[in-house]
This record gives sequence, structure tokens and C-alpha cells, in this order.
Amino acid sequence: MIGSLLALGHSLAWFTYVLGVLFQTLPLPRRSLKAWGPTLMVDAVMAEFALASVGLVETLVNWVSQMIQTALGSPLNPTASFVVIVTELAAMDTILVSIIVLLSSIPELSLIAQTVGNVLNPALTIVTSTLILWIILQFFASFIPSIWLTAYGLGVVFYALPFRIGRRLGSYLLSSSIVLTITIPLMPSLALSLQNLLGYKLLIQPLQDALSSLQANPFEIFNIIFMLSTAAPRIIAAIVISLVIFPPVFLFMVSAIVKGLANAIGGAASGPMIQSFTIAPAWELGGALKG
Repeated sequence: MIGSLLALGHSLAWFTYVLGVLFQTLPLPRRSLKAWGPTLMVDAVMAEFALASVGLVETLVNWVSQMIQTALGSPLNPTASFVVIVTELAAMDTILVSIIVLLSSIPELSLIAQTVGNVLNPALTIVTSTLILWIILQFFASFIPSIWLTAYGLGVVFYALPFRIGRRLGSYLLSSSIVLTITIPLMPSLALSLQNLLGYKLLIQPLQDALSSLQANPFEIFNIIFMLSTAAPRIIAAIVISLVIFPPVFLFMVSAIVKGLANAIGGAASGPMIQSFTIAPAWELGGALKG
């Protein structure tokens, strides 16, 4: 698939270059049409450069992933990280639902249940939405290694279309295939690193040890209750910041990087806009080349 896309992109780039030569050399009646010649030739050369950089981009993606893995100090395992995150959010979702159901089932606590429900229902909605988001990201991340080169090749094809018809779409496909391949598999590991940085692991480990020794020592329950009363707010804060607030902030930053890289690749006239078919960009470029 990728070979066919690259071959098609190469053919389109040469077709665009030939069109540029024809527009430059033929005695066209309007100078505005003739001025498109240099633009088409430059676009074709840039498309060929994008084709030739496929291997370089693949090497760059692997190098950046390895560098980030070294900086984190642990193996980059997106699959295991996604499982941990989904498990934590599912457990929090279950706890919130259980509290609401338990309080609602006791008639004597109807007033308290209503008050607690007003607080917990929005929290339950946010946690459930975040859980769905992480599941979607997990599903998407499993396909990235096999589809990103195809997306890159498709971006080259649109980028190589003459008269900049597909420049905008091609630029976004090129930039998103590079950026998302690096950032999406990295996202769960960064979230868990942030969670541990906020003290989650240091807080949860004593609780796990106390729970494991509860069967041998029933009086350990008092120690567990005490630890929960002191550690629970910090544990919840660590989960909310790293798993609920972090994803939209991270995705917003990724989208900004994709947009910036797409603008850098596509240039100011990146796409099928009216300005691309006027004499202004081509005329300026033609005058610069002639001068």
C-alpha cells in the first residue's frame, strides 16, 4: 500500500513539474497563467523531497521515541500503561456509582443522598467521559504503528497534486502522521509519570501492604481507616490531575503542534483556497526567480 502511494505521489510530482515547465515556456496569452510555472516547479520539487524523506521520518520517529524512553528512565510500554489507566478510572467509576446507589437505597438518608448525588453525579459524568476517551485513545494507539506510514504516503499524494489543490489536506496528513505517531503512545506513560510525581505510588503502596496483611491481622483495619482518611484526598487529586485534566491539555498541545507543523510544511497558501488561483503568490515567485 505504501509503495503504491509513494509511486503515485512521484508520478503526480513529475506531472506537476512538467506542467510548470509548460506554463513557463509556452506562449500563453496571459502573464498570470505563465507566472504559475515557477510555482508548479517548486511545488513538485518539495513533493519529491517529501517522498525522499520517508525513511528519514521513520528514523526520526524511532529516535524521538527512544530518547523519550531514556528520559523517562523506564521502558515505553503504551499497552500496559493504557491498561493501568483504564483500570484505575473504571475502579473510580465503580466507587462513585456504588456510593450513589447505596445512599439512594436507604430511605432514612434520602436528604443526604440527594445532596451527595448533586456533587457526585457531575464527577461521575466526567470520570466516565474520561474513561471513554482513554479507551478510544487505546484503540487508536494500537493501529498507529501500522497506519502512520500509509497516512504519510497519502499526505504526499495530496501534497503533490498540481495547482496546490490538496496542499492543505496533504500538509495536515503529513504533520499529523508524524506528531501523533510520537505523542499518542507516549501519552499514557506521561500520565502515569505525572501521577507518581504527585505522590500516588507513595500513597497507595502502604494501603496495598495493609490490605494484604488484613487477613492475618484483623486489627489492621483501624490502620487502613486512618491511612484512608489522610491519604484519600491526595490519591483522588493525583488521579484527577493526571488522568482527567491531563488528557485534554495534552491533546490541545498536540493539536497546536500539528497545526504549526502543517503550516510550516504547506506554507502560507496551503490548500484549495481562492488565493491559490490568483496571480499574487505565483507572480511574486515568478518575479523573484526572474530577478
